[in-house]
Amino acid sequence: MSGIREVRAALRAYEIDGVIGQGTWGVVWRGRRRDNNVAVAIKQLRSDATGDDEVRQRFEREARVLASLSDPHIVALHEFVVVEGRCFIITELLGGGDLGSRVSTHPPTTLESASVGLAMCAGLRHAHDRGVVHRDVKPQNVLLDDHNVAKIVDFGLARSLAGRTNLTAAGTLLGTPSYMAPEQILGEPATAATDVYAVGVILFELLSGRSVWAPASETADPLEVLVERVNREPLPLSVAWPHASIAVAAVVDRARARRASERFDDAAALGDALYAAALEFGDDEALRDSTFPVRASFRVTPNDAGGLGDDGSDGAPAGSPGAQTGIATNVAARRALATVLLIREPGRPPRTFELKRPTTVGRAAADLVLADPELSRPHARLGPSGDGSVGVEDLGSSNGTFLNGVRLDRPGRLGPRGWLDLGATRIVLAGQAPDGWDGTTC
Repeated sequence: MSGIREVRAALRAYEIDGVIGQGTWGVVWRGRRRDNNVAVAIKQLRSDATGDDEVRQRFEREARVLASLSDPHIVALHEFVVVEGRCFIITELLGGGDLGSRVSTHPPTTLESASVGLAMCAGLRHAHDRGVVHRDVKPQNVLLDDHNVAKIVDFGLARSLAGRTNLTAAGTLLGTPSYMAPEQILGEPATAATDVYAVGVILFELLSGRSVWAPASETADPLEVLVERVNREPLPLSVAWPHASIAVAAVVDRARARRASERFDDAAALGDALYAAALEFGDDEALRDSTFPVRASFRVTPNDAGGLGDDGSDGAPAGSPGAQTGIATNVAARRALATVLLIREPGRPPRTFELKRPTTVGRAAADLVLADPELSRPHARLGPSGDGSVGVEDLGSSNGTFLNGVRLDRPGRLGPRGWLDLGATRIVLAGQAPDGWDGTTC
């Protein structure tokens, strides 16, 4: 392997173990720094690409961009090395694989999907605040570390919002087609809203389990698919996945709006709205302890727990009296979101329960313990929503959670005149029970 011998000769401060992956212009090696034993990823520009001035400039620009960024949800740069014309970008090693591979075998819950979305928003927020737009956000460019913390990687197509480092000629198509915003397809300049679109597409796929723009057949013309994306409104999340939370669906659909002016302005605005919608399924602690932990904070306007104001805005401006962050915000939002449930357990009279926060229910080891031996411990999670409905998620129960008579295989929503069956227990919205049900029978 002459390649690895050349890399070892060029980077004597590192032990080189082997190839992690490779692409059109580069090879990524696994390595370890000799003096402190820190594991690293070494991205090398292929020797046959070093003579291409534009490719080399993009590689060097990626190193400069990474050097200007420092966020828990962006891969950390260790150093940029040039040895006898060979270029190397050395970063932290992310050993958890990429997001696309992970979710293909382990479909995420709504809370996990929101956690990934918030992690992406946090990293991109940091970049946008420093005038950098990524332009190629996709599941393969979201890597996980050993603790499953999601981090944005590959800033090779990144550009300055001020236009100082743009190497792209007008009309040039850059990015990954499945996640490209309409303005990218048209060859127009990318903005922070371009990255917002890509995050929205990823969230749509995580939640619905399907592609936003799946071609009609394998032989479909890719160009026709791109033209369709420019000319047609995207499929609403609630159509692709009828059980979607209204608040979450509103955020995801706005992020994927065909016109950039109708999306969230940047990742900060998207993150705040997504955080507000995620309150239906978990609080700050749940997000920190999620399968994909969030290492950032977001704000939400207490009277706007769904993330969208009456006028369609995304909430109060940063620093305004209505804008808060963290746990305190969750308390205020939960108060506004409180929903009263009517619960009928077997052999007991009906009772009411005020649902103020995401709550687990079951026969034991749950926030709300029910007198029903048929329930698991815990059985399901319920969460209040800004529109008065209740988000429902089965927690791997042995006999299932049934919403309006249908067993849930993904999170769903309990609305007016609907009913929820857990074992022999029935739960409805107080004052909005199904027609013909008086609360005395299950």
